Amino acid sequence: MTNPFMYPACRCDQSAKPFGERSWVVLVRNGNYSAFNSYRFTHSDYSSVTCLDCGRTWRTKAAYVAKLCDALE
Repeated sequence: MTNPFMYPACRCDQSAKPFGERSWVVLVRNGNYSAFNSYRFTHSDYSSVTCLDCGRTWRTKAAYVAKLCDALE
């Protein structure tokens, strides 16, 4: 079993691009849906972000999330 923290969040070269050209979108902003809470929204400091190019998804509380668009826009 590999450790998910050993690899970068995005496997493609998106981090080298400016924010306007990145293929990152926010799936769930400042919260999550968990089986422990009957899949109801629970507020959190973390947001779920995904890369549309490589398909990698990660959770972060980094400040760059505020610059990203929501996936459903």
